[in-house]
Amino acid sequence: MRIVLAALALAASIFLVGCEDKFTQENFDKIANGMTLDQVEAILGEGTKEESGGFSVSGAGISQSQGEKYSKSRVYSWKDGGKLIVVTLTEDKVTSKTKSGF
Repeated sequence: MRIVLAALALAASIFLVGCEDKFTQENFDKIANGMTLDQVEAILGEGTKEESGGFSVSGAGISQSQGEKYSKSRVYSWKDGGKLIVVTLTEDKVTSKTKSGF
């Protein structure tokens, strides 16, 4: 009987760890400029790569391909209910982060 209870307690603790809310201010604060995507995903789990592209107009009014200007930048997002975290990586390092819904 003790073995069954120990197994149930272990299963419950594994379940609770898996349900941990990763979308907290504390975890957002852990994300720092210079981190890699792997480091961010170790904190928040797997992110979703946001597609970008198209054209923009520079301050001088000259059309410029965003693919050329930002080819080394990628944007990833993490969503949970009304919470959203967005991280921009340039040359594979975090350069900015934002959050909403906290």
